[in-house]
Parts: sequence; structure tokens; C-alpha cells
Amino acid sequence: MRLYYWMTCPFACKVLAAIEEIGIKDSIELIPMHPWEKSSQLSHLNPLKQIPVLEIEDGFCIGDSPVIVEYIDTLHQGTRLIPPGGMERWKALKLQALADGIMEAAVLRVLEEHARHELHRSDPWIQRQNIKLIQSLDYLEKEVSNFNNKINIGTLSVAIALSYLNLRFSHENWAEKRQDLGRWFKKISARPSIKETHPREKHSLPEPHLMEHLG
Repeated sequence: MRLYYWMTCPFACKVLAAIEEIGIKDSIELIPMHPWEKSSQLSHLNPLKQIPVLEIEDGFCIGDSPVIVEYIDTLHQGTRLIPPGGMERWKALKLQALADGIMEAAVLRVLEEHARHELHRSDPWIQRQNIKLIQSLDYLEKEVSNFNNKINIGTLSVAIALSYLNLRFSHENWAEKRQDLGRWFKKISARPSIKETHPREKHSLPEPHLMEHLG
């Protein structure tokens, strides 16, 4: 199998964290691929031209991080990252969806603030994404006491989402007013599956003339 990823993409990092957690890293080839590279073959792997993409041995490709995680969660005999049934399953999936929403809002804010030309930039759009982030973080602060020591796709996704906020918006210090969430994040960040896969600037970007732009 091959996983096409980029280390600043939180959705890709979530999949990497799941791979680390269930212990199948040695069976997956990791191929860095920037989704905005003009010459990228990503569109042949995923018509949406989004990462991550998991290519299975027969050439079948799976896009969208929740679907990829659901697939790889069938490849091991240990405790499932996605609980098999009952309320624990829906709680984990709900938490994953919230974390994915945080990642999406943060990525959209980054693109609007830094990738779009200032003449076309929309402050109301940026503010809309920021409100989503604030409300979601406040919700997590109230719910974090229920996480306990659970490791599932929900808590892994939240950890990666918070790591991405630290990468892109460290100056805003989300944990300052959310100390319970901050303590939980510090603890889970020491876990190898998060420590090894948190979003970061690891790869060199393609040359500017090879990149697509928002305009």
C-alpha cells in the first residue's frame, strides 16, 4: 500500500497517527505529495485532488481521511480505533467529525490569510472560520473530562487538530483560556502516535512557478 500525504496537512497527519497507533507502518509506503503542485499526479489518484490518498495493492485508491482510517482499522487484530458498536462508536465518530471541522476551518483560514491575494481577501470569511474554531475549542474544553484515557479515532483526531492550530496559530495560544484541554493535549502529545505525526513543516515546497495559486 502507498499513502500520499503532506506533513502540514492535518487530515494526512490524522491518518499517519492512526497508522502509528495500530502498528502497520511497515506495510505502508509513505509518499509525500503537495496537493497544489501543478505537475502533481494527484488528480489521477483522487479527482478531488486532495490528500491523503491510500493506494491499495491492486491500484484501488481511497480518499478522505475518515474512509482511509475505517479501511486500515480492519488490517489489525488489536483494539479498534473505531469502536465496533454502541454509543462508544458514535461518540468517537462525533468527536472525529468535530476535529475534522476544526481542521477544515483552520485550513480555510490559512488559505484566505496567506494564499489569496490581499485584494481578494475576505475578512468576514476569515472571521467566520475563526468563530468556528473558538466555539469548537470551547466545546472541547467542556467535554475533555469525558475523554479520560481513551485512545480512539475521536481523541486522535482532536490531538492532531490542536497540533495544527499550534502550527498555524501559535500566537493565539488556544490553551491559555482552556487549561483542562491544554493539560489533556500535553499528555496525549507525549504518545508516540502523536509525537511522530503531528503537523509540521517537514518537506520542502515545490518551486513557486510549479504551484497553483488562489489569485
